[in-house]
Amino acid sequence: MFILLLLSFLWSADHHIFFLHGIGGNDQSFGAMPQTIVGDLESRQPEYKVKSHIYSYKTEDKSLTTDDFAKEFDAYMHEKLVGSLKAEDKISFIVHSQGGLVATIWYYHASIESPEFHSEYADRIDSFITLGTPFWGSKIASMYLENPHLGKIMDRLSSKGIIGALGERQLVEMALGSKTIERFRQNTVKLVKNDAARAEIMTSRIRSLNVVGIANFYRMLEEKSNGKSVWFKKLRPFVFGKYHYESDMAVDIPSGNYDSIYYLEDPSKKTNRILFNDKFESKFSRLFIVPAIHASPVADEFFDLAYLPKDCSIDNYCGHPTYEYVLKHMLGGTVEGIHPSMSSKMNEISGYRIQLRVNFPEGTSLEDREMRIARFNLIEGDHPHNLRT
Repeated sequence: MFILLLLSFLWSADHHIFFLHGIGGNDQSFGAMPQTIVGDLESRQPEYKVKSHIYSYKTEDKSLTTDDFAKEFDAYMHEKLVGSLKAEDKISFIVHSQGGLVATIWYYHASIESPEFHSEYADRIDSFITLGTPFWGSKIASMYLENPHLGKIMDRLSSKGIIGALGERQLVEMALGSKTIERFRQNTVKLVKNDAARAEIMTSRIRSLNVVGIANFYRMLEEKSNGKSVWFKKLRPFVFGKYHYESDMAVDIPSGNYDSIYYLEDPSKKTNRILFNDKFESKFSRLFIVPAIHASPVADEFFDLAYLPKDCSIDNYCGHPTYEYVLKHMLGGTVEGIHPSMSSKMNEISGYRIQLRVNFPEGTSLEDREMRIARFNLIEGDHPHNLRT
């Protein structure tokens, strides 16, 4: 009884952590992390009682979208917090893959007080940690939709339980250049452009961290001194980057970074050129690169971004590439840059993405199939008229 009373006295506030898995995931996608982080945080911040909540949603439902899941998540969160949230309590998110899109969409709507969303929770967000979230889309999602053979293989793997069920509308949303990704990016631009005060509050109050992965076997895919390796050449359709496979096998490094440099059109300027002094840059998050794949079928032995094996904690560290840094960020530490095991590779990471938004004259009628901008890799020495597709 005395111990319980003492703990009640020490726990002056609650720290609610919400976990959201990605497409094909479930309530086991984070392994032991939801339970382990409770003990690791409470032993280092005894003033907070930590409560983990795992939001599991139906990614197998082909009719549902990330907007639908964001609304469902709002209802789930409200059910967990209504009537119990105190002034000193705080909320954090640890989200994987598509779960990061769902959580970010929720936060956007809650912060601008959209109907059907509980805006009172937006002001309580402390840490917002994404693990391999395709903020700019996923090449794998695009290939699934564009290549019937790959789509059949992934469907077969899903039916055998090797990978999780994949909702087709969600894959459409996560494809490169999708309407959902476009809307997502435009909402960010509008927020920075039209509500600088709110954007500043979001930047200063919420401690956001984007964790992205480089597949652990990246050494097999390095460019050699006498040219690209055999594996690098064979996997060219899947490879992103010049020297390394700059991807976790599903989401590449630039796509996993929420922030971007962008240009806002100025109607007063009568020119076809975009000058550097017209650029803007969002700075909502820190970026951290780790040696890990997106999702592993044997995550207890071959680590992925999200799954933490049982009995692995900060005091009994198992070498998991992300957990140590997730905990450090949650405790208020600065996490940024690249995992120490890959520090020598930092200057060799060179990939980036360019998104083109084309406005046609009013009255122009075009169907999606009538226009296509090919994806390409910009290779050093190439000229704009000689881009490789």
